[in-house]
Amino acid sequence: MIQVRESLFETNSSSTHAVVVTKEMQCETNYKDFFSYEGYCFGRCESHIVDTLCNKLAYVYLVVNDLVHWKHNEVLDRHPDYTKEDFINTVIEISKKYFENPEEEWLKRTAFNEDNLKRFFNELDEKVKSYDAFVDHVEDFVDNGFFERVITDKEFLERLLFDEDSYITVGGDEYRGYNLKKVGFEHDYEDKYNPEFERKYDDNEWPVWADPTEMYIGEFWDKVKELRKEYDIYFKGN
Repeated sequence: MIQVRESLFETNSSSTHAVVVTKEMQCETNYKDFFSYEGYCFGRCESHIVDTLCNKLAYVYLVVNDLVHWKHNEVLDRHPDYTKEDFINTVIEISKKYFENPEEEWLKRTAFNEDNLKRFFNELDEKVKSYDAFVDHVEDFVDNGFFERVITDKEFLERLLFDEDSYITVGGDEYRGYNLKKVGFEHDYEDKYNPEFERKYDDNEWPVWADPTEMYIGEFWDKVKELRKEYDIYFKGN
């Protein structure tokens, strides 16, 4: 049992993921290297940044593919007919203006186009079946609003996938916690529970999910709040 945050002991460590999305389109990503496979197992691991179109799309698809199968999901209660096919069709729709149409046959096999997008999703489905592709503990994305934002806001999804300034960080508590560009690693700063947050829920039911910028105080979280003026940031800390 190790201490991973000030005044907090945990019996096991948690994955610490953050999805960081520009509020306005800044700079188009290099989608021409679409099939830049880096592995699709997104759990608790050494911190790294997911910023290629291929891997960002894989991450989001795996979240959606998991959550659309949940029987008890308040987002699907509001969107009961939503399926992963709807997500795939949306991705194809917002991707059309970025599609490549090379004449050479050998280039068509790796070009960013509708046929290869569909092949990409099919290959991901096969990896899911063999447990070679996953995002762990996706329930936070229901509670923090990310899942609903993805399936209802096409402009948000486009900025996440196609803006090179949008990215996802994957890591774990034992690997210095959350990691954000322009801020750094959570555990390089001192933080502690926000006493106002603790008092708020002292005699009430603890919330299923709470924004860590409300739960903790310290320099790291102050910088995150400043960063949110430029980016939408969604944390997954389970």
